[in-house]
Amino acid sequence: MSVAKLKVAHIVYSLSIGGVTNIVERLLRDKKEWQDLVLIVLADPDAGLSESYSCSRFNLKASIPDVYTLKGFLSIYFNPQKYFSAIVDDLVAIVETEKINVFHFHGLPKDLPIGSLLQQRVRDLKLVYTDHLMRIAEKEYSWLTIKILSRIYRKFYKPYHVIFVSKAIANRAEELHIVNKRKYAEVIENTVDLSRITQKTDYNCKGLFRIVYVSRISNVKGHFLLPEVAKILISKYQTTDFCFHLIGPGELTESLQEQINNMELGNKFLLEGPRSNVQEILAGYDMAVFPSEKEGLPVALLEKMAAGMPVVASDIPEIKNVIQDPEEALLFPVNNAAACAAQLYRLMQDQQLRNRIGTTGRKAVENRYAASLADRYAAFYKKIFE
Repeated sequence: MSVAKLKVAHIVYSLSIGGVTNIVERLLRDKKEWQDLVLIVLADPDAGLSESYSCSRFNLKASIPDVYTLKGFLSIYFNPQKYFSAIVDDLVAIVETEKINVFHFHGLPKDLPIGSLLQQRVRDLKLVYTDHLMRIAEKEYSWLTIKILSRIYRKFYKPYHVIFVSKAIANRAEELHIVNKRKYAEVIENTVDLSRITQKTDYNCKGLFRIVYVSRISNVKGHFLLPEVAKILISKYQTTDFCFHLIGPGELTESLQEQINNMELGNKFLLEGPRSNVQEILAGYDMAVFPSEKEGLPVALLEKMAAGMPVVASDIPEIKNVIQDPEEALLFPVNNAAACAAQLYRLMQDQQLRNRIGTTGRKAVENRYAASLADRYAAFYKKIFE
């Protein structure tokens, strides 16, 4: 098949804030002349793109199974039709009408059978999956659960060519023998468009230290650690000159606000909800925090560094792969509120340190994470048709 006629459908759950949305939007914006792109939104069709792109768009309002237990995964493993037949019917119509060549999925492994079932009904359709998150981490599961999940994932991933957004994710998948050796698998690290990010120039705090965190509010992102961090800053370091600004949507927003209120920290947190202009406003904050427990290669972290923000981040492997120099960001042991508070307080006390961390982080992104993402994805598409 000639790549001159290539038509790629990017399949996402939603277009609300998040690294996946950021990547898909960049691919839509920077598409190659020989590509025709389609966007299919499954679970959150009412959210809009941050700007208009020249691509066909379909909103399915599909019913995605809310299954995250081992029992649920096994149920999908043995009977995917039960969960996905209606979605596949809709997708078949789109794929055949739009004459799509590549079905590129940006979702969770539990939903990968969608592509497998679709491929059974549409000839010559190529499947690509971008894996955006670390899977089946050792500390999360028993050895038996890991063994069972690995077998399940092996079947789900089997028909897909796979793009991993970080070396850490690729290494874990290789350890578990998840990817089909007959398919292409490649690490294409997430990057950011520096031209769209306003860079910080002033590291002199004027009043309260405004500490920003941009992420979907969920348990694995570490939001619920931050009220404990705030308490330690107040009680141990005797400082009240700060406010956490949390940007992003999430089903746990109300729970987080309740925790903040119960701890009497209402004046130390501002939950701003989703924002469409994050790349432009980051430089207006004084520092950033990134307490996540699980990531892929976090675009939100790269954007903060690219904006010249001094960042305090958890030391999970996915982040340590990004931070190669101690002065690119200050790290703390994951889930350790005291250590996180200590690093934030260091930044509050030292303007030169804020400047140095922010400047070094910006240079790191310039050197390692500013390449064209669309070029590498385009090369991957060409490879699977060779």
